[in-house]
Amino acid sequence: MRTSENNHASLRNMIIKSALDKTQKKYLLDIVDGTRIAPLTSDTMAKHLYSPDLNPKRFDNLMARIMKDPTIKSRQSAANELPVEHENAKRTITDLSSWLSDNRFATLEVQAIAQEFSFNRFDIYTSRILLLQYSVNEGQKKGEVNYENVNGVILVVLMRDSPAFLKKSETKRYIHRFTHAVSDSGVKIPMLRKIAFVQLDKALEQFLNNTYNKDEDLFLLSELAMLADVNNESVKEAVMKQNSLKELYCDAEKFSQNIDVQLMLLAEEFAEYDRQNALNKATEKGIEIGEKRGINIGIDQINDLYSWLYSNGREEDVKKALTDPAFMKELLKEYNNFTPIN
Repeated sequence: MRTSENNHASLRNMIIKSALDKTQKKYLLDIVDGTRIAPLTSDTMAKHLYSPDLNPKRFDNLMARIMKDPTIKSRQSAANELPVEHENAKRTITDLSSWLSDNRFATLEVQAIAQEFSFNRFDIYTSRILLLQYSVNEGQKKGEVNYENVNGVILVVLMRDSPAFLKKSETKRYIHRFTHAVSDSGVKIPMLRKIAFVQLDKALEQFLNNTYNKDEDLFLLSELAMLADVNNESVKEAVMKQNSLKELYCDAEKFSQNIDVQLMLLAEEFAEYDRQNALNKATEKGIEIGEKRGINIGIDQINDLYSWLYSNGREEDVKKALTDPAFMKELLKEYNNFTPIN
């Protein structure tokens, strides 16, 4: 008991004396003191609570409900078989992957911050995984893998903070499934790459305000609300009425109080602190370069930004940025979630 108390005191002292800002310190101290459960979307928590190795039924159930596919059943973890991505693109993202019993490849991705480039990235990301599915594995013959029998890819993306392009959407739905391709002539064909984007913040809002559609899966909505804010009292009251969700809550509560987990959460906050500092420095550098050249921002430093904006149909943002330095700073912050400007 004495050792546990000493560890607790040392961790509190470490947090208090750290360079983290007041908000980050309070967040961590509340977790250490047991007055707050760590967010289920944090890397440390998500990897424990929804791991296909540790909790395959929990992983399968969430994926199956979101995709409306009861055949989803994990066979073995695929944690080390994902395509390698740009480090900055993965900095705030948690991946949990599994081979399914029917040999499809399934990934649950949890995003800690808004990612405006999601559609572009996932188009590439899932295509690369699909190529793995179309490859000949050890012990297989080339003739055994063809277009007819290639296995599909499933990707579910949980967004704690919805990106702007989804927030602007007029639909009430908070789950956006892409399972078919539709031509401009109306022809509809099934895709091998099936993707679902889930707005956790929107799900929580509808859960709390009782504004969801009447055909919603209320069990799933409760789980998504808990993923969005496990510390909300209304959410807790609802999940305690469902045995499996109550088990998830209690598991999260217990795991959050583990001293090793708290140290990992502290490491996550330091990583976010460093990321934000790098972002701020990049923004300041861009503005300084721009001022020296007699323009609002160094154009040569943001060619990638403009290209990204154009690729997402945001031509008006480019025009506005050229005459509005404050707006340019906001765009830089948004874009640097993807890749900081050097």
